[in-house]
Amino acid sequence: MKEYGEYLFPQTPVVFTGINNFTPALIDGLEGWTGVAERVAFKENIDLILDLHPEVGEIIVYGDDTTTFLKNKLKLSKLADAYDGMVSLIFKDQLVLEEVLEDIASLKDDQVVLLSSTIKDIYGNVVPYAKVSELLSANTSVPIYGVWDFFLGQGVVGGKLTRGFIQGEEAAKLAKRVLLGEEPGYIPVVEDIGNEYIFDYEQLSRFNIDIDLLPRDSRIINIPPSYWERNKFTLIPFLLVILIILSILILSILHNFKLQTAKEKLDSEKNFRK
Repeated sequence: MKEYGEYLFPQTPVVFTGINNFTPALIDGLEGWTGVAERVAFKENIDLILDLHPEVGEIIVYGDDTTTFLKNKLKLSKLADAYDGMVSLIFKDQLVLEEVLEDIASLKDDQVVLLSSTIKDIYGNVVPYAKVSELLSANTSVPIYGVWDFFLGQGVVGGKLTRGFIQGEEAAKLAKRVLLGEEPGYIPVVEDIGNEYIFDYEQLSRFNIDIDLLPRDSRIINIPPSYWERNKFTLIPFLLVILIILSILILSILHNFKLQTAKEKLDSEKNFRK
């Protein structure tokens, strides 16, 4: 779009979303541009891991040679100094999937994995995020955390996850403002949205992680249904029958009470006349 946008779509506003490593310089000189930048919550996820696993000594970061991961690695490397003496970040970005599966199976109890990238197989093909999560989780005994929501539900514990859906919603709001007449160049780029603490109950249980230790605004998926939720279609008719029987019983008692009262009143009147 930066190179051919004006040629293909002359004088057309642009609302972008999901731009990693955004800086204002990226849209300098571009008129009619605004949108939603993507900020991955690396620091928050490291802090989360330390809170939930105070015994951890190393956070293992698997990755590949993509531009996104190399930039993420640079950000994580800069953060590492702030955690010196607390935890070490170990980057393993020269491994293909088959090697990662072998490596992750050998991790120790004081190690945790942080997924922040795609991983390639031995043929150089990028393996889908969900498949990576599933395979890694099945081959390790240590917790795995992620930074994007498309890792969730496939074996990762969770984390403060970047959610494309939320970014899309915000971009739609910006697009609506543009369509209603606002000049996009005067609409500030949204830079801190789309991250949410989300966790998988199955993985929390697997690693005995206390739910009370999670951040207050956390959301949990895969919570087992309660007894009522599992049996409500059986219980509702049963309870209705009980309610009907109780109603009949109460009405019968009231009816008998009225008859008894009336009989006693009638007997009293007869005695009075005598």
